Amino acid sequence: MGAYAFADRTLGCMRRLAFVALVGGALALGACAQPGYSASKLQRELVRAGVSEEQAKCVTAKFEEHFDLNSLASHSDPAPGDDQLATQLLRECGVKNLNPPSPPTSAHSSETTG
Repeated sequence: MGAYAFADRTLGCMRRLAFVALVGGALALGACAQPGYSASKLQRELVRAGVSEEQAKCVTAKFEEHFDLNSLASHSDPAPGDDQLATQLLRECGVKNLNPPSPPTSAHSSETTG
């Protein structure tokens, strides 16, 4: 029985880490495309990751309420505790699972089907 409890706890930790990593990825993708913080860009990236438009707007509103805009615009690592706060804010907006966004496809790329 102890092994099962450990496996459940470990799986839960891995899911939380994956969740935070996906959120960080969405934030990073939004930051790489243009300098500074753009709520609309972050909202688009969150929608691409599987969040509804209403949830994405909620997330950016809560981020702007709880984080300094300069730190949102910076490309530095988050301050201690920011990951936990971001996860809490996402949950308050009803975001439970994110899918990694698909890489943008180029109009010039040739895809083959098989």
